[in-house]
Amino acid sequence: MKKFLAAITTVMLIQQASAQTSIQTNAQPVTNEKIPTSVRTAFYTQFPPASLQKWLIRKEGYIAVFKKDDRKQYAYYTFDGEWAATETRVKRTRHLPPAVRDELRRLLDAAESSARS
Repeated sequence: MKKFLAAITTVMLIQQASAQTSIQTNAQPVTNEKIPTSVRTAFYTQFPPASLQKWLIRKEGYIAVFKKDDRKQYAYYTFDGEWAATETRVKRTRHLPPAVRDELRRLLDAAESSARS
């Protein structure tokens, strides 16, 4: 279980580090009216519409940029309106869930002790 949590945490951190660059370079803004109904319906069913900031389009599909719980999030949808993923911005490790913070701390401690060996 710990290895699984560590792997998930690592993937999340790598995705977080590369996400902004990827979004900025590959996505183009698009108006709400140009988003297919299936995509808009999927988003509005899953997330409150008042939080939507903008839509982006890229070769893989659409991205809804919105705020939830005062955190910027990105919801990824295919061109058919299928939800693919949601990404939440985490600016500081203190905003991570306690279990993730604890696992990161354990992994860093283990890496430091093996580097000293």
